[in-house]
Amino acid sequence: MNKVMGLLILAGLALGGCGNNDCEDAVDKAKECGLTTENSNTDDCSGSKECQAKCVKDASCDNLKNVTSANNPVLACLAKCGS
Repeated sequence: MNKVMGLLILAGLALGGCGNNDCEDAVDKAKECGLTTENSNTDDCSGSKECQAKCVKDASCDNLKNVTSANNPVLACLAKCGS
């Protein structure tokens, strides 16, 4: 579960910072939920990265922590963002 969430965050969310844009807000949310946000980068928070960040910041901690569960709304949201 944590491995999947770590990959999710590292691969597409471009998180990190103090809440100035959607990506930074998403990393704040992930940290609040006790998730790892290492190797984050918020230099470019646009397009699919911004979309993915919105999925994270709008999700509940339970959904973020159980991202591998079937019918998880976080996965459905991320799938709509593209790559």
